[in-house]
Amino acid sequence: MGTEAIDTFRRYLANLDWTKADFDERKAYACCIFSQFAYRHIPKMELSGTDRLKLIPCGAYEEQLDDGIDYDGYRVLAELALGEGFVIETERVIALGLITADKIFIAIRGTAKLYTSAGLKDALYDVKYFKAPEHPAITGAVHRGFLQATEEFCGKLRDQLIRWRWDRRPITITGHSLGGAISAILHTFWDGLQPELVEHDMRPTCTYTFGMPRFGNTEAVRCAKNLYPVYHPGDLIPTLPPRETGFADVNSEYALMDDGLDPTLEYKGKFRTLEKHAIANYRSQFETDSAIKRRLKLDQA
Repeated sequence: MGTEAIDTFRRYLANLDWTKADFDERKAYACCIFSQFAYRHIPKMELSGTDRLKLIPCGAYEEQLDDGIDYDGYRVLAELALGEGFVIETERVIALGLITADKIFIAIRGTAKLYTSAGLKDALYDVKYFKAPEHPAITGAVHRGFLQATEEFCGKLRDQLIRWRWDRRPITITGHSLGGAISAILHTFWDGLQPELVEHDMRPTCTYTFGMPRFGNTEAVRCAKNLYPVYHPGDLIPTLPPRETGFADVNSEYALMDDGLDPTLEYKGKFRTLEKHAIANYRSQFETDSAIKRRLKLDQA
């Protein structure tokens, strides 16, 4: 990742008002950058069977795997020099947390186990992985596998965040691909999944996801407030699981078009390939499209 992107991330963290929950194209770009940081933490458990990990949608991740050594997310966070950090590691979820003087950022990605234990195709097509049974924290129905992965790290996340319970820092969550679906479930059903944090008035202000699959039925996605999924019209993953199986789109989704972010579902699944799914492709769209660059003032980063 280039220094320009990191400098822009730092500038947006410092200059934007992250207490406001409204959609902001600049915040979307900053979250896209931070989502990519999550792939730079590679635990030892992912170093075995690397031939099966081509489904993980990050080219830089694959390059790091080729080195055959584990990468430490704390080092990534230290490079930002913006505050304290934490790394959460479970079988199916990696989360990086950044704690600045006045805000909290959390980036979530799926691990190799989440992508390969059943297989990405099975997880997104096979009905046995679909809607979970009734759950006390959930309204409606959500994807069983994504919910299990979310619950798997909720306790560790609570233990990290509770340390800042008196500071009232705004919390922003972001994630890409399957990590985006986990981010969306965590954000949407935060009150039920994180009751101890809610007692201290700690809730996410907003969540930005990139290339996430559908995570729940109509009743579930209607609960989503200040959740902003960004999709590329050429990305297959946001069209899965199929609507025919009962899954629904979030009404606040944004299409990443050649001339900016368009709040519409009209272009979803326009081309349906995996070529545009990688997180680097999402970031590149922000950085190379001239109209977006002018609005984001990236040339001044």
